[in-house]
Amino acid sequence: MADRVNCMERPSIDSSQLGDIFHALCSNIEVHILKKPDRVADNKMTMAYGDNVAAPAITLPDTKDYREVKVKEAQNKLKTRYEELEAEFKKLVETAADNELIYNANIRFSPKVGEVYHLYQKEDGEAWVSLIGPEEWTPSRLGYDFEFLGSFRLATDSVWIRI
Repeated sequence: MADRVNCMERPSIDSSQLGDIFHALCSNIEVHILKKPDRVADNKMTMAYGDNVAAPAITLPDTKDYREVKVKEAQNKLKTRYEELEAEFKKLVETAADNELIYNANIRFSPKVGEVYHLYQKEDGEAWVSLIGPEEWTPSRLGYDFEFLGSFRLATDSVWIRI
């Protein structure tokens, strides 16, 4: 029975040596698990650059032409919008001037919304509103000298619109 080896009889290992051995084993395993070969990606589709020598060269797009085109487009759009606003503003100023003329004119009746009225001015500068249009009578034949300033329709928002 002397040939039998007792498994319990191993060379004794000091506890400090056991810690060193354990640390060496763990770090060696960790290095092998975490370390990847150089220039290898997990997902090559997400890489912004090639991962080997045969990959196509990285070239940056030329944005100078793009910027020039987009700047011109933006300038044209803004210029067009400015011109639209300018024309709208001029029309608004004209409408405001017309409304000031009519509301300062002599009106001897109550105007109704949607009806057309005519603005005249006497020689002395006094303006007045009439139901009679310039084609319906000729004041010069009757001895009157009035200047026809325009025909207007009263809108629902109390603004006079030139016809």
